[in-house]
Amino acid sequence: AAVTITTAENATLDIQTGTGANGTNTVNSDGTGTITIDATALGVDSVLDVNGSGAYVVNNLQGDVNAAGATAAVTITTAENATLDIQTGTGANGTNTVNSDGTGTITIDATALGDGELLDINGTSAYVVTDLQGDLDNAASGGVTATLVANDSDTFSITSSEAITVENGTAAADETISLIGAGAFTVTGLVADVDASSATAAVTITTAENATLDIQTGTGANGTNTVNSDGTGTITIDATALGDGELLDINGTSAYVVTDLQGD
Repeated sequence: AAVTITTAENATLDIQTGTGANGTNTVNSDGTGTITIDATALGVDSVLDVNGSGAYVVNNLQGDVNAAGATAAVTITTAENATLDIQTGTGANGTNTVNSDGTGTITIDATALGDGELLDINGTSAYVVTDLQGDLDNAASGGVTATLVANDSDTFSITSSEAITVENGTAAADETISLIGAGAFTVTGLVADVDASSATAAVTITTAENATLDIQTGTGANGTNTVNSDGTGTITIDATALGDGELLDINGTSAYVVTDLQGD
């Protein structure tokens, strides 16, 4: 049945969850302590709900987690091959980190993650990240898709050492998506601007129809920079970062303005 635990303030302690078969496992903790939760017993599709200003470390997870009420660091390591859902914490006072290996898919609802706060994902599992207004650091190699939502700062930072697809979502015109790292980036439905000057692998961008926006290319050191755009808009490309001899490939019916080109 349901298990609800409220710790003393600043407590640091260990908890083994119940099965969650007939009710949610809930933990509430405030203060400077760290609550380490062994979720081995928590069943698939059962829910662990964590809340408060205490930090959480969750291990052996095969059920789901709702951390939307947690404001400090939340570190989750799943069971191997797990397929499950996670709602992030706010990230106000610590990074949300997820580690997962195997053939499963981890679906992360990042609605609660604040503008400018960091989600850090790792491992060999596939990830689907939705409603991201914060920033993302990706080292997951199983295939990652992240969908953005408009935020107040008008900036997003997506760092990746592995291939990743970034969907524009509701990110607005004149907001800027920064792409950073050695992973290959695929951007779809682009309405916002892109700064890929710190991306070293292939960058492939497909804009929304009739988009008018600005793009700063990647370096092209380890892959082609490609832009596809159709419609009546104008795509302005700053190719300053593109290396001598590296290739910029542009396609579609939109107008293009390319500046500071030293590559091809």
